[in-house]
Amino acid sequence: MNFFGFRSSHTSRDQVLSTNELDTLRRRQIRGLLRLGCRPLNKQQNSFIVHVADTARGRLDLIITLPPQFPAHPPIVQATVPLKHQWLSASGAVTSHPRLDQWIAHSDLSTIISEIHGDLRCAGSNEVVNSTVDSGMGSAMATVDFHLKDSRSVDDSVSLHSESGEVNATQLNTSSCAEHTRHVQMPCIPTDFPQLDSLSWSELERLTSDDEALSNIVGELVPVQNFRYAREEIMEANIKAAKHSLENETRMKLLQAKIRHSRRDISLSQKRFSDKCSRQREVYSCNNPDTLLNRVSNSMKESEMGSDQLAQLFVDGNLPVHDFLSQYLLIRKEYQILNLKCKLLK
Repeated sequence: MNFFGFRSSHTSRDQVLSTNELDTLRRRQIRGLLRLGCRPLNKQQNSFIVHVADTARGRLDLIITLPPQFPAHPPIVQATVPLKHQWLSASGAVTSHPRLDQWIAHSDLSTIISEIHGDLRCAGSNEVVNSTVDSGMGSAMATVDFHLKDSRSVDDSVSLHSESGEVNATQLNTSSCAEHTRHVQMPCIPTDFPQLDSLSWSELERLTSDDEALSNIVGELVPVQNFRYAREEIMEANIKAAKHSLENETRMKLLQAKIRHSRRDISLSQKRFSDKCSRQREVYSCNNPDTLLNRVSNSMKESEMGSDQLAQLFVDGNLPVHDFLSQYLLIRKEYQILNLKCKLLK
């Protein structure tokens, strides 16, 4: 670090960059911070803030300060809450990040801030989880007895609680980081226009009637340029998404046809299943024990009535002995079989 507190790791390539190149790189770095979700703290857009996490010590934010020599000199990154992390000093300043220590004018600041944001968010979430686990262990150990078995069960439950808490914190970190990467913040609207201070009264009057000159002055404003760059990047992203959707349209149509075919198969299978269920109910209603018992009882009664009628014909002399015996024995045999089945069903 040099006398003014900035890192002196920039190469000779940064020293030969022209002012226009440095301004272009500065605007590009600012656009990257805005896409990342950083919020400018002033109109000059040389200081930004982004929320990281809510820790046990309070709200954790990252403050990114761009020095006047930026991007020839590296930015100053400060955490509002000091955490125990290899990249942070005791005061919360980011001093040991490898890519920030080797800063050059062409370094990608948004990628560096994204890495710092992700690691500090994990550290802040783990700190919240650890504080919760510590408080839970204190209240649990106040009521636990001194048996070794009980103490081991308490330790196992506390370890499982801490592991589940770390998993949940990691999932929350992933979803929140995805939300930050998808967010594009609108540039702030300026309240003063330094470009107009140097113009004379006649030139200001000419601007009221000359739309082209007014558009040129407005177009030179940094927030307007940032807004245009952000709009162009959003349009490019939308075009890429549309092209990706068109490329997948054929595959989506095939999948939709498969889904419709599967639905037809499911409906046919459901119809066959319902038909089989109705057939099963019909078969069961015809072959349940009560129905079979009634059918056997009715057949037994009919057989008994037939044997009585045959005996009456024999008594009246209308049936020869040989025919009577052959028919009567057959009917009585059937009657005995039905009687046995009826007893079994009962």
